[in-house]
Amino acid sequence: TLHRFFRMVYMFEKDMRISYLLDFYGELLDEHILGAMRSYYNDDLSLSEIAEEVGITRQGVRDAIKRAESQLIDFEKHTLRHTQCDVNITTATDTSQTIKVY
Repeated sequence: TLHRFFRMVYMFEKDMRISYLLDFYGELLDEHILGAMRSYYNDDLSLSEIAEEVGITRQGVRDAIKRAESQLIDFEKHTLRHTQCDVNITTATDTSQTIKVY
């Protein structure tokens, strides 16, 4: 159905965003969580496979991954909030304009 299609697209976009954030901010995570996140997003292992590998329950892996996803999104929000700056641009007529860069 159409609803199922849009759900699949949404999940794909979410997974791609988290994968990008993992590449960018992953080193800020605990090394065990980073390993689980890489196994899940990059190596396409299931929660059960990761749980067996790590020695915890499937639910424990899921909870850890959800917390790490939230942390990665928070890292991005914090970075974006603190990188806003003013840039001065001089045009060919030597008039200066200030624009916001995000």
